[in-house]
Amino acid sequence: MNKSELIKKCIDNGILISPSLLDNLKTDNINKLFLTGKFPENLPLVINEDSLLQPDKKKIAANNQLSVNDSYEIISNYKEKTSRHTVKEFIYFYRRRYKAVLKLLKNHSEIQNLTSIYRIKKMNSNERVTLVGMIIKKSLSKNNNFFLEVEDQTADIKVIVSNRNKDAFSLTEDLSLDEVVGFCGNLSEDKKVIFCDKIVLPDIPINNELKKATKEEYALFLGDIHIGSKAFMKKEFLTFLKWINGKIGSFEQKKMSEKIKYLFLVGDLVDGIGIYPGQDEDLYETDILKQYEELAAYLKKIPENINVFVCAGNHDAVRLPEPQPILDKDLAAPIYDLSNVTVVSNPAWITIAKESGFPGIKVLLYHGFSFPYFADTIENIRLNGGLERTDLIMQYLLQRRHLAPTHGSTQYIPSYKQDPLLINTVPDIFATGHVHRATIKNYKGITLLNCSCWMTQTEYQEKVGLKPQPARVILTNLQTRQSKMIKFT
Repeated sequence: MNKSELIKKCIDNGILISPSLLDNLKTDNINKLFLTGKFPENLPLVINEDSLLQPDKKKIAANNQLSVNDSYEIISNYKEKTSRHTVKEFIYFYRRRYKAVLKLLKNHSEIQNLTSIYRIKKMNSNERVTLVGMIIKKSLSKNNNFFLEVEDQTADIKVIVSNRNKDAFSLTEDLSLDEVVGFCGNLSEDKKVIFCDKIVLPDIPINNELKKATKEEYALFLGDIHIGSKAFMKKEFLTFLKWINGKIGSFEQKKMSEKIKYLFLVGDLVDGIGIYPGQDEDLYETDILKQYEELAAYLKKIPENINVFVCAGNHDAVRLPEPQPILDKDLAAPIYDLSNVTVVSNPAWITIAKESGFPGIKVLLYHGFSFPYFADTIENIRLNGGLERTDLIMQYLLQRRHLAPTHGSTQYIPSYKQDPLLINTVPDIFATGHVHRATIKNYKGITLLNCSCWMTQTEYQEKVGLKPQPARVILTNLQTRQSKMIKFT
């Protein structure tokens, strides 16, 4: 294939070729691009000299493709989409979510003889029925019974849950609007109401396997560094960097630090600018570029043999609606220059510890912007500690198989073909941040980690009574799946 043929083939496939590459391109390099005569997949929009080399993992992640390394794989990473959104898009968005959760619920043994609401209304009175519906209204009657209004893709119907049925009533107390749930019960005489005696959540399968890596390796989890804030705990963070380089710590800790292969930073990497009124007074650095430069300087101190994954949070210089895309390359350029750092979206799915014969351990990263909503509105969470019980919030979301099941719990983009906040597959590790607490729990074989922060208590946290647990990292042994907290205060 000569240069003219190459240019024509590029144009036919919507690809541009840089003039500098065309001037210097040799026949053997053309053959590298088209070994089979077929245009290769996943090339960038503009082909330059780098396109002839093995793709860099950060560039693949940035283009929303699968990033594959010998031991890890980025299996889900979202890039930014900018467009106007219509009411129709929201309708399709919720329809797709309904179908996805319906598919999960069909795996439950309790969901037998599933029937659409339209057909239920044509069934005989008092007949036993099972449906899957999205909750659109919820209220408590004077007699202390719950009244729900649910809909599927065919119709809507009222559901009554009596306080005499303790199990169903208890589950209904914590149901939130817009979540998709299974209902079992009997149809009323007038066929307008279902008297529900059983509620089925999509949840995690009870037989979910606790996967363990084939060799002793460690993953480290931390977040909410907030570079630029006067509350940033620089001294403690530098101590952490000394520890990860094996310069301080007990003999046992030094041995473990040598086996750290992965490090996850779960959002709010910098404090940002213009996040809230009067923030300038709380910053020692008001230039967002310099905030990311300082962060990159710290990340550069992490040993190069450790694979570092970073995602954005609500303080970072990306859009607030979720999924949040990867960090802007112009604003965070120094981070992209680090060879061992991979920038991912929020949320993101990453498989680590892959080996021959072992599929690896799936990590779900989510900064956690929806957490305050559920801490305030779900009674079981609110009465048992609210935001300080991040384990209850994470368990709640896993039971719903969604990171923000209620409209209004977070801002989101509705135009994706699939709901990116849906927990469609089961993670092995669920790592979050945002609320500056440090939590390690296990739920049905899933390790729940809420990462610590690196800033002292803010005035806002003091007002709402939230006490942070700063300067801590979570170290997870991937072979045993045991996690431990290491403090640097």
